[in-house]
Amino acid sequence: MPQKTKEKKIDFRTPCQIERDERDEKIYIHYIKIKKSAINVSFYAQCRVIGNEFGVTPYAVRNSIDRYKKKLNPDQKKS
Repeated sequence: MPQKTKEKKIDFRTPCQIERDERDEKIYIHYIKIKKSAINVSFYAQCRVIGNEFGVTPYAVRNSIDRYKKKLNPDQKKS
């Protein structure tokens, strides 16, 4: 009977990348909450509100959301 060995995954990300990934996750969770509560609000306005809370620009919020969506669905291609 062959034994299953657990391989340890080595994380090659820098501390800055790890911090960015954590921030992306927080921004995405916040975006989902705002999206559910503010139905008739534009995406840019939602990004502006989130950006004000996290101290980043709406453009940075949009990029964070896109990065996290890509991380959740790596096989899905952007149309």
